[in-house]
Amino acid sequence: MHMPPPPPNHDLNKPKKPGSLKDMPRYLKEVFGGFFSRLFYIFCLVWETRRWILLTLLALSVIEGVVPLVGALISSSVLNELAKFSLGTGDRSLVLWLLIFQFAYLILANVISRVQIIVNRMAGELLVSHIRLKIMRKASELDLSSFDRPKFYEKLENANREAGMRPMQILSSTFSILSSIISLVSFITVIFAVSPVAPLLVIAVSIPSAVINFVYRKKNFFYMRFRSKERRKMDYYANLVVDKDLAKEVRLYSTAPRFIDAFREVFRSYFRGLRRLIFAEGTWNVGLSVLSAGINCILFYTIAVMVMGAEIPVGDYVLYTGALTSISTGVAALIATSATIYEGTLFIDNMLVFMNEPSVIRPSLATPRVPERGVAHEITFSHVSFSYPEVPRKVLDDVSFTIRAGESVALVG
Repeated sequence: MHMPPPPPNHDLNKPKKPGSLKDMPRYLKEVFGGFFSRLFYIFCLVWETRRWILLTLLALSVIEGVVPLVGALISSSVLNELAKFSLGTGDRSLVLWLLIFQFAYLILANVISRVQIIVNRMAGELLVSHIRLKIMRKASELDLSSFDRPKFYEKLENANREAGMRPMQILSSTFSILSSIISLVSFITVIFAVSPVAPLLVIAVSIPSAVINFVYRKKNFFYMRFRSKERRKMDYYANLVVDKDLAKEVRLYSTAPRFIDAFREVFRSYFRGLRRLIFAEGTWNVGLSVLSAGINCILFYTIAVMVMGAEIPVGDYVLYTGALTSISTGVAALIATSATIYEGTLFIDNMLVFMNEPSVIRPSLATPRVPERGVAHEITFSHVSFSYPEVPRKVLDDVSFTIRAGESVALVG
């Protein structure tokens, strides 16, 4: 898999909201185009780290998607065979074999879960190390003047903080979605034979929840991104009090209460807007959860009526109600995981912005000169001027001097 360059900076900006229906295709293209380009970049990062990570997680996700349906079918068959004993037509050997299959299923499910944890932990460590090395190499290639700019330093800080954990989180969530889709398709196929409307109804009720999740994940991202200054302030005040190298000075001048009060004040301002987002999203989700539970109750009652009318066996009640529950929880998990992936790809912008940072200063020589050993050298500054980025005042203005071996130079400003 070829590692593409980071998406250009214009993909990292907040898409301009459509002013009319004519602008909607452009807006959707910006939103989903940026999303998929960032997702592809993350997968390339993982492929670049270790190929076996993607292949192993893909295989595990497919198996994990099929396992729930197998378990539901075995449980339903066991219950149906046990119900036959009340009629005197039960088969003990068949029940025994079904219980053996159920026991093997439980072992397999546990093994898959443990293997997945092992792979995720190993892959996480490898991926974080690989990304940090990329950030370190990029930082070593940039101009030193970049480190004097607050905006650049914010990019570097965000890349270090978010880019390490986000790609692995997105990768795991993506394969979790694949497992959920396989399970959903399987259970929809099962329940479709009894009621074609039921799965469609469950999915339709989940659509508003999907919209709410995506909207608030995006709001949360931009809130966090544009308040990096407040988070940096909180880290600064906290480190002043708890850092072992600064503890003596803080105690000596009795400034700890001042820093604690400053931290508390910044947190209040930062948390005020975040609390509104959390409360608004939670209120919508509670209402939609109540609606979804009501729909499930009606569908469960419908299946129970079919059992009482001897239209389906007793064991199939467990199969079909379990299928409805799995569809409902699967769609909810699919929505939540998709929103997490979407939010994660937005946060990965921190790394992409940093990796797109240009290096302006270029060496005048293609191959650096190697100084001769054992020979006296001199360093000459000829009409040198310097000013910090975004600062009009020059620190050095047309300075010329020569440093010879064994001499010292003092500049008086």
